[in-house]
Amino acid sequence: MFLHIGNNVNIFLKDIVAIIDKDSLENSKENNIYIQKLLKNSNLASNDMNDIKTYIVTCSSNTPRKNRKINKKHVLYVSNISSTTLFRRNKVVKQDWRLE
Repeated sequence: MFLHIGNNVNIFLKDIVAIIDKDSLENSKENNIYIQKLLKNSNLASNDMNDIKTYIVTCSSNTPRKNRKINKKHVLYVSNISSTTLFRRNKVVKQDWRLE
């Protein structure tokens, strides 16, 4: 299943690690350092830095068949949709999936 985060961007639900509100991020020193580290390492997936309301951290793992070493990649997405709306969308998707 996917979560639409705006600007024609969809993310796999299983890859989402954190959905962080911009105001909460500014109040948390540790989270702010982590986000700045992701930005510094060029792990930003979306280029639209205008009107940021939410930061979404994802982690996808690619396991090659030959050597079975897990390669995890952390990616940062920004969205102009509030974190509460994204949580509600996630909740609706999970409820719809259970009903099927």
